[in-house]
Amino acid sequence: MAALYRTEALRQVRAFNVRFFLYGEDVDLGERSASQGWESRVLPSAHAIHAIAGSEGHVSTRWVDALHELCRARSGRMRLLVFDAIMTVGLTLGLRTVRRGG
Repeated sequence: MAALYRTEALRQVRAFNVRFFLYGEDVDLGERSASQGWESRVLPSAHAIHAIAGSEGHVSTRWVDALHELCRARSGRMRLLVFDAIMTVGLTLGLRTVRRGG
């Protein structure tokens, strides 16, 4: 995913929240921008190239922790439990698929 923001929007919402460094900051910024009346649009024809683990140099699960923190900050206990359950099932199934080679 790639995102472009108007400078005015970034100034209004004070850009990225340092609590979500590297993972989840885009979700947080999008939510705060929308709450201030800024629109988001998806352009299916737009493409971005992202190297896996390009930001860290290795595969990491820090993004799971960051999204957990984002959900915790925005939701109640029940939604956080549902989020954790979905992430656990999804990551477990994904790992099994990778281990099977397909």
